[in-house]
Amino acid sequence: LILKTIQETGKKLSEIDQIQTKIQNELFVSDNDGDDDDDDNDSWQSTINKRLKLKTKYKIKNQSKKQILFKENYFGNIVGHFFYPLISFIDTTTPHLSLVNNDNDHLLLCELLACLGRLCIHAQNTLPLNNMIKQFLQVLKLLQQHEDAGVRHAVIYAYACCLVSIGNTCHDEDLQGNFIELKQ
Repeated sequence: LILKTIQETGKKLSEIDQIQTKIQNELFVSDNDGDDDDDDNDSWQSTINKRLKLKTKYKIKNQSKKQILFKENYFGNIVGHFFYPLISFIDTTTPHLSLVNNDNDHLLLCELLACLGRLCIHAQNTLPLNNMIKQFLQVLKLLQQHEDAGVRHAVIYAYACCLVSIGNTCHDEDLQGNFIELKQ
């Protein structure tokens, strides 16, 4: 329950909403103008014009002028407060809990790996992402040969989340080296 709450909070905070541009605002304003000119005699014409405006699709001829502006990813400021404490308890053994060397069900370890992977995805385009992924890849490398198939499946999912969070371009040579080792 706590892991799902952290994931949902990260998802809400990391949503990058598109800001409406001037062109979009002008289109919506021009749709609403001109409705006040109609008289009672031309009510049937005004009804037809309203229906046409509702069904008419406007296309912008020059797409290059339209600029897409994005808001800041607010989850980047607090992601370290969630990620690092969660990842530090994976390989530590306490008297009450042992995630890696436990003989029982490994469901909690699988959920924790999936949660950490999703936190990496929600932390896209933030400064601490590269350090998070480096530390996460070290943990995943240790768990890659785990005896439980569910844990190995969660490790593969976590690797996929790391790749998705980095995106197409990776400028960090250490991360590139880690993924090249993984490929081999």
